[in-house]
Order: sequence, then C-alpha cells, then structure tokens
Amino acid sequence: MKILFPKLLTSIATAGLAITSATPALSQTTDMESSTISLTFNQPLFIDIANVSPVMIQDPMQNMPASGFDDFCVGGTFGNYGITFTNPMGSAFFLMPTLGSQPLPYSVIFYSVIGGAGQFATPGNTLPNNTVQDTMCDPTVLNTRFEVEIAFADWQGREAEAPFNGTLLIMVEGQ
Repeated sequence: MKILFPKLLTSIATAGLAITSATPALSQTTDMESSTISLTFNQPLFIDIANVSPVMIQDPMQNMPASGFDDFCVGGTFGNYGITFTNPMGSAFFLMPTLGSQPLPYSVIFYSVIGGAGQFATPGNTLPNNTVQDTMCDPTVLNTRFEVEIAFADWQGREAEAPFNGTLLIMVEGQ
C-alpha cells in the first residue's frame, strides 16, 4: 500500500486540478465587451471667394445711373463672413478715364444673397455678419452679388473720355 498511496494521491491531485481549471470554462458560455465609436472631422476653418468676373457697363440710358453687377461665390466652413471692398488706387471708388484726368466716382452695393436687400459699401470698411451659404465654390456656384452704380450726374457729358477703367478689390474674412 505504500507504493499505491503516492500514486493514488497523485491521481486525486491531478483530477482535482482538472476539475478546478475546467469549472470556469464550463460555467461561462458567453462573454461581452463594449466599444465607444466616435466620428470626427478635423477640417480646418476656411473661407473662399471665387467666380468674380469683370463688370462691363455699356451705353447707359439717359437720365439713369450707369450700373452693372457680378454674381460670384463666397463659401467656406465659417458660419459668417465679413466682406470689404477697396480701390487699390485710393480711398474712394472711382474709374479713371482714358482721355482725361478727372476720375469718375461710383458706388458699390453688396447683396449677401442674390435677390436680397443690398448694403452700400464704404471703401475699406467691412460689411460684417453675412451668412456663408455654401461650403465650397465651384464654377457653377454663384450665391452673392455686388453692383457698381455711377450716378447720371457724374457720367453725363463725359462720353468722349471713355472708356473708364478701374479695379475693385474684394476681400472676405471668416467670422
């Protein structure tokens, strides 16, 4: 029996070990974990102005202001923007004649929405709080307008000095 006792003890110990390690595996039929899912866009804020074209004013009607307009695009990821119109030649809006020396003054009217109410622009002063309507500007997007108006009293009698030319700078700033 002395020889059998160590073998029996070893067998009981092995069986106890097998039962102990098998117990958790036998009692656990499912397991579960959870995951948190986040979707983020790290798109930087930007503002874009595009599709600005030349304004051609030809043969205005007598006794009427000479006017022309351009529809263009302001887009971006800001909620609002400010827009500033300036003349690189000075502190007023004017056109220079080809034959003559006296500048021809004009006004700029800005429409943040085509067909909406216009605001007169003052050279170098920002017109704030305009709503960004589109995220991107492509060649088909035209969502805002500026108009150039020359009073009849200013252009009357100056036809011989034509053409009149100038540059209008337009800057947009995200707000």
